[in-house]
Amino acid sequence: SNPPSSITWTKLGIRETFISSERILNIPVISRSDTGTYQCQGENSLGLSNPSTQILDVQYHPTLAKVSPSTADVRAGDQLTLNCYSESYPKADYTWLQQLPSGEVLVRGYESSLVIQNVGFEHSGEFVCKARNVVKKVKKEVQSDLIHVSVKGAPHIQEHKSVNEIIVRSGDNVDIKIPFCSNPAPSIDWVMFLPGSSENMISLSSGTRYGRFTAEIERD
Repeated sequence: SNPPSSITWTKLGIRETFISSERILNIPVISRSDTGTYQCQGENSLGLSNPSTQILDVQYHPTLAKVSPSTADVRAGDQLTLNCYSESYPKADYTWLQQLPSGEVLVRGYESSLVIQNVGFEHSGEFVCKARNVVKKVKKEVQSDLIHVSVKGAPHIQEHKSVNEIIVRSGDNVDIKIPFCSNPAPSIDWVMFLPGSSENMISLSSGTRYGRFTAEIERD
């Protein structure tokens, strides 16, 4: 310009922040806090130039996956919502994993919030959230702390694991098992109908026996 102008670089925001008076803005060690909109403007004795605006996006990997709540006690049939958040740019992709009491690991979702409608006993266990993105072709993944989920409810028989009929030879031993889920642990009673017996029906609680019959409860 003629006459020569002075240069002002500012960073726009809630408050404009003066950055530099150099013609070329140099940021030697870039960090995520430098993300923003920068404006350059020249001024001489004849007035101000139109501002020139530059947008700076700083890419960075996720550093921590924060989750809430840290524990969850939920009734069977209710809704369960788990939240995960990680600061990153570009935006992180999420994966929710559940480790069952048996040790098996299941994928439960791919959004930052995991919403499970109609919670069942199969949702008891430990949940973790993983957040990942790619910066300059380098992928990085971080994992959250564990969320312990406890599902409480009335006893529920697992029909798909139950056997309706057992055929054995006379004189053999037989175990009759009915798998069910319950939290808290229930009391168990077996009711048996014995045709031709002096007692047509007997009832056994877990830990008791009647003649050759013994009632027990096994916990996984």
